[in-house]
Amino acid sequence: MGGRAIRCPVLEIVPPLRTDPLHTALQTIDRRDAVVITSGNAIRMLPPSLLADSLPWPPLFAVGKKTAATLTRYGLSPHLPENPFDADTLTDHLLQWLPEKDLERANILFFSAEKGRRVLAERLSKAGHSVETVIAYRTVMVERLTEEAVSALSEGNVDGIPFYSGRTVEALVAACKKEESTVWSGVRTARRIAISQRVAQVMAQAGIPADGVATKPDDQEMLQELSMA
Repeated sequence: MGGRAIRCPVLEIVPPLRTDPLHTALQTIDRRDAVVITSGNAIRMLPPSLLADSLPWPPLFAVGKKTAATLTRYGLSPHLPENPFDADTLTDHLLQWLPEKDLERANILFFSAEKGRRVLAERLSKAGHSVETVIAYRTVMVERLTEEAVSALSEGNVDGIPFYSGRTVEALVAACKKEESTVWSGVRTARRIAISQRVAQVMAQAGIPADGVATKPDDQEMLQELSMA
């Protein structure tokens, strides 16, 4: 594209406040019928010993290609929906896969973020399955934006901003409130791209409506939308 990327993390990935539930759940992982992971951040927070080839992992399900790629790098072999998109798509896949394996009342372990969506667990529970949701990590908002980002936004030198989650939107808005008004102006004048309609809704509520929404939740689609800036 010929552009210059300015890296400005607005969220920090940290361990859960209480790790006992996570460790307890992991001790019985071999008794599960399936394990669900909707972010590569969850697997990065697991003890390295659990990623050994000898660990009796049950069938493992990933929400999308990026999460699946992270799991693969750790030596795991996740299942992936035919057309991966979001937690709803993964839930549809599971609701089809479980009966095919004669698992009408499956015991499922779901590694989640502290403030992650619960739609997957709710739908599986309504279908009669037992779902234990365990917090694997938290996302903490950064206090301030990077100096490079503040300078570029203040001077109107940012052409596009991709938003990969609603939490990212909230974190950016909170950080901008601690800066001069010119920074917020820079956010509003940049082309803002949402990875999904759900993220676009959060952006609209925050006063920075999306100028484009990726047709598929991947980096290539996000870059394609940004290139229209």
